Amino acid sequence: MTGPYTPARKGADLPRKSILVLLSILAFSFIVFFWSYDTWYNSGADVAASTGYVFGDLSTVTVTVSSDFGNATLVNAIIPYEPGMSALKALQKVSDVDADSSGFVNGINGLRSQRIGTGNDAKPMDWFYYINGISATVYATGYTMHAGDVMRWDYHAWDENNAMAGMTGALTGDLFAAFAYGYGGKVPPTYIVDTGGYAEEAQKVSDAFNRWGINTKVVKASDLSLEEKNEGSLVLVGALDTPLVSEVNSHYDDLGLLYHYHDGKVDLLDYLGSVTTTLDDCGIIGSSKNLFNPKGSYMGGNVIWVCTGVTQESVDEAVDLLTTRPEALRDTFGCVIIDGENIYGVP
Repeated sequence: MTGPYTPARKGADLPRKSILVLLSILAFSFIVFFWSYDTWYNSGADVAASTGYVFGDLSTVTVTVSSDFGNATLVNAIIPYEPGMSALKALQKVSDVDADSSGFVNGINGLRSQRIGTGNDAKPMDWFYYINGISATVYATGYTMHAGDVMRWDYHAWDENNAMAGMTGALTGDLFAAFAYGYGGKVPPTYIVDTGGYAEEAQKVSDAFNRWGINTKVVKASDLSLEEKNEGSLVLVGALDTPLVSEVNSHYDDLGLLYHYHDGKVDLLDYLGSVTTTLDDCGIIGSSKNLFNPKGSYMGGNVIWVCTGVTQESVDEAVDLLTTRPEALRDTFGCVIIDGENIYGVP
């Protein structure tokens, strides 16, 4: 039949063709998606082998209990993530906890807050906790765990006359959790910063982070915007005498850094900020909260890591360790590399 029915027949054929084309596109997209996911997941599996964490696994949280600035691991557990679970509740799932009504933790598994020594030599020992390697700003009942969070409780001495001395606001020992999961469920962008003449090294660090599922952007220090500097998490790649690394170094006491570079040498510091060792050359991988955060470094949830050293060679040694042997950083508050082989956790 012809006439007004003919267009109707042609119109009926067109949707069927369109559907076939659409189904083909969807099938192709489906294959590409799972190929991409498999590629990403395998890179996650690689980082899991070296770091113990699979970034993007949002079904669990990790709880570590340690002492003496990470030197002894007492508990290391992975538990199912439960929406609304507090930091205290997560800790109670893996340990016997003594806490007051405010959520201040006095003891874990019988190890309690106390003073060790006598008279003026007595030093306070307490529990401090970190979320994704970032020191928490609230008591344990006040922090709500987020999917993937890595929580550490460490029992160590501190300087009651200067709360930040030796008590860095961020640590390297939980590896790249700060960049993957952030703090309080907020994940700042990560910028790998060439602090001056270290473009190749910065790119190497960025490539490693990207392999591990952490998106990064390489930026020259001279091109770093105020917003990126203030609100991002930064990895500063370059020698200790480059301007941006030097600026962080100059705030070593305020930030509780475990090292101090001056007069061409590096002082390693204890929790009191006292010098324990002076080195002519070394590589350093260290961390702190971001001193550029307008909220103040204590309240901020973004971090600065440094991949630095006294000389070009020692910077390269730090970069090599960070990108190829990250497991060496595990459970350290900071790391010093001497001659590329001798690796020491600090303090």
